[in-house]
Amino acid sequence: MNEREVHEISDCSDLGEWELARGLPDPALRSFVRRYTGYIEQETFFSCRLEVPSPQVVMVVNFGPAIGVASPWANGAEIEIGSFVSGLYDHPVLVRSTGPMRCVQVDLTPIGARLLIDQPMRNFTNRSISLDDLLGDRVNSIEDTIHSLKTWTDRFRLLDCLLIGRLRNASPVAPAVVWGWNRLHQSGGQMAIGQLATEIGWSRKHLAERFQVEVGLATKQMARMIRLNRAVALVEASFKTDWPRIAHTCGYSDQSHFNRDFRSFAGMTPVEFAGRRMPDGGVRGQ
Repeated sequence: MNEREVHEISDCSDLGEWELARGLPDPALRSFVRRYTGYIEQETFFSCRLEVPSPQVVMVVNFGPAIGVASPWANGAEIEIGSFVSGLYDHPVLVRSTGPMRCVQVDLTPIGARLLIDQPMRNFTNRSISLDDLLGDRVNSIEDTIHSLKTWTDRFRLLDCLLIGRLRNASPVAPAVVWGWNRLHQSGGQMAIGQLATEIGWSRKHLAERFQVEVGLATKQMARMIRLNRAVALVEASFKTDWPRIAHTCGYSDQSHFNRDFRSFAGMTPVEFAGRRMPDGGVRGQ
């Protein structure tokens, strides 16, 4: 594997002690895996975090206490889970630590998730599924090995090996879906769905259905999520937010359109979201 740059951050305050490490995957994976994030707490830092829907599938390899996941916006009861995969959500999710967190998060593109999991991502929409259900007893070995390694670079390198091995045996995704996802993502979710369907040569209905099956959400919902995620990134880039500029940059017709979509996906207004940011970049769930 190629050497990679891993950025590590740590902090110790009245709120707790934690370390965070981020790194890119092996170049062979970068079309499918966006990044790795390692997280270790010495004591519980924030007990509840809000996760806003994003156009990525999250896989967590957990070598610490169970993690609570709840979807109150969809009337979902909380589940406590170890290592897991979360598909694409169309509403916010609350993630609660049951003790000091120790885990590695793998951020997958929807196409990467479809290949690496090798199942229709429709099966994972608005769901968090235990890795035990996907990998069986191998999960315990993976968790133990990652925990035993001394550096984040070594942990990320192990994940490279595991994921590259799964890619070799993956069944392909329809090229039109891959192309369509890339076009939507590159446009920041602003490409008209009718134009996308015309370029692919499918009807809008067929395109939406294939997206729903392969990546987990229909095209229109995916475009809205991509726009919202870009807005969230701009909010996170600065505490001094210029809401009209953000709304215009992300392709919203006006401020009220932006506020409606933000509340739909984040469960709160943009101002409330910005006010609940945490020191590590997360958002307080309560």
